[in-house]
Amino acid sequence: MLNVVNQEDLRRFLQRDQALLTMLLMQCLYRGLQCESTALQEVQEFPDNAPDWLTPERFRTKGPFYRFVATPEIIALVQRVEAWLIEAIARKEAWLDERDEQGRVQRLMHIGKIPHAIDKMEKGLRRWHPTLIARRALSRQR
Repeated sequence: MLNVVNQEDLRRFLQRDQALLTMLLMQCLYRGLQCESTALQEVQEFPDNAPDWLTPERFRTKGPFYRFVATPEIIALVQRVEAWLIEAIARKEAWLDERDEQGRVQRLMHIGKIPHAIDKMEKGLRRWHPTLIARRALSRQR
């Protein structure tokens, strides 16, 4: 994870009206977006609105530091993941109820980077593909 100075902006970016959807988006994308170079812009000067954990000394010695930026590509990616999660909620996917003691969804536990989230999403979408669903139904009838 990189040193992101506006983590609150990232949290707000992933915030939705539905608590479950927000939690799932945070679990899928929050850490990954803090590592995604296409979503980050290097901060050259100590920011005026620096978070409490960032002191001028730390800025000078522990950098580089970055600012999260919601680029069109990142917005499109988040919308794709969001659509997948909305569909999973609508389908009442069983994996949504498989949680650890902190309430985190087990299937999404080890997502640390954006490619991991995309991989989970694509596997889920393949399971729902109409042709595959029809084949599964036929194989169960035999």
